[in-house]
Amino acid sequence: DANDDSSLIGSDNQTYQPDFNEVTGCTNFNHGSYQLGPTESATGCVVYQVPTGVTPAKYQFSLNGGFGGDFAEWLIP
Repeated sequence: DANDDSSLIGSDNQTYQPDFNEVTGCTNFNHGSYQLGPTESATGCVVYQVPTGVTPAKYQFSLNGGFGGDFAEWLIP
């Protein structure tokens, strides 16, 4: 579930959870859940709202809504 398994860390070191609103021209993975069959691919968005003046610093993804233990983290330049 892309929405339950990800979070955004802002330049203010606060953690932001996904917002379930739609963004024009980009699917929100049917509110987080999305399934693909063999050889299929798709593009979509996980939407976040951050306060004015805060910039995204890191993106984190963990399995099972954070209960999977480990997580992957990407720095956002």
